[in-house]
Amino acid sequence: MKISVEQDLGIVYSPLDITSGIEITGNVPASQQYNLSDGGYEPDYTITYLSLKPWMHVTAKDDLTISADVAIVNPRWYALEDGVETEIMADDPDYGFDSATGQLLVKRNLQPNMPLTLRFEGEYLDSRTGKVYPMMATQTVVCDAVAMKPVLRLDMPEVNYYYPVREPNADVTVVARLGNADKEVDAAQRIFVWEIKRDDGSWTAVGDTAAYDGADLDLEVEVSADCTSAVVHRDLMNERLDLRVRAKYDPYGDPASVTLDTSSPTATCSFLLQYPTLRGAILGSSRIPPGQTTIMPIGKVYDSEEIPNPANFFDLRWRVSTGVANGKVTYGDVVATGETPVISSNSIAQRYGGKVQLEIEPFDTWHVLADSDGAVITDSDGALILIR
Repeated sequence: MKISVEQDLGIVYSPLDITSGIEITGNVPASQQYNLSDGGYEPDYTITYLSLKPWMHVTAKDDLTISADVAIVNPRWYALEDGVETEIMADDPDYGFDSATGQLLVKRNLQPNMPLTLRFEGEYLDSRTGKVYPMMATQTVVCDAVAMKPVLRLDMPEVNYYYPVREPNADVTVVARLGNADKEVDAAQRIFVWEIKRDDGSWTAVGDTAAYDGADLDLEVEVSADCTSAVVHRDLMNERLDLRVRAKYDPYGDPASVTLDTSSPTATCSFLLQYPTLRGAILGSSRIPPGQTTIMPIGKVYDSEEIPNPANFFDLRWRVSTGVANGKVTYGDVVATGETPVISSNSIAQRYGGKVQLEIEPFDTWHVLADSDGAVITDSDGALILIR
């Protein structure tokens, strides 16, 4: 007797171990900062895009020939923001979606403190079995609102030298700006306070009457009405003027409520009166005819070249010598001033002659005229009287 039996045979594939996720490609992070000061974003996704790439890795535990990153089919992205979820389409201007690779570019900035959740879905098709393995991964993008402290800058070097002879325009304007990079904060968010360093080393506001017993004598600095700039009258300052600007800043628009302290945005600049090396010369004939009662020397002042009209910048004082006969030359009181004086020759010895001396000194700075009690003296119109 003849019999037969059958056995069902089938190919058994080893199970797959699948891992997946989303990779941030490039150097742009999945987090932003929104600057409350100037409304800027860092990074700005409209300029440098956030790049997200989904990935899936497949491994067969008992088949070492199967271990690789695999292509994901049917890729889809969804955006969940403020409780609303929408599918991201390939033509969405806020994103760049490559339907072939599944890569997503974020091209728009987020609302501050409102996270964006991006969900990716796709599948892997096992060509051995025809089985479809689904994939899902999420990436959260955040944007924090921060009040970055802006920087205060002056359009003036920290140290400025003033030489009146070669700088006919004594007035310079200092402009204050508050901001980050090339963007200034809104005017409603800041108030500039201009200050002068006093003789005792303290800083007080320009126009502080307490510094001068009730009088506003800060004539060398004139602050604009909106406090964004100040004109420095260098011809009215002393040998040195130190100017400081501080900003009351409030990103929410109430700078008047801010108290200035050591953390306040601050900038300083200094103005120094400085003269180069000077030399003088006396021109005119040194030979005096007998019986001539006056001499008329000419005073000259030079820096790198001759200074025209030196009497406009310097106190030119003339003295005549005595004691030439005994070899002990001394000079008495000032007998004349100016560039071209007329000096009596009476003190010049007929037999031994004499000497004339020219003293050159920059004019003293301007001072407000006051009486012995320190009270300011004004003219009939109430204007201050300035003297050197």
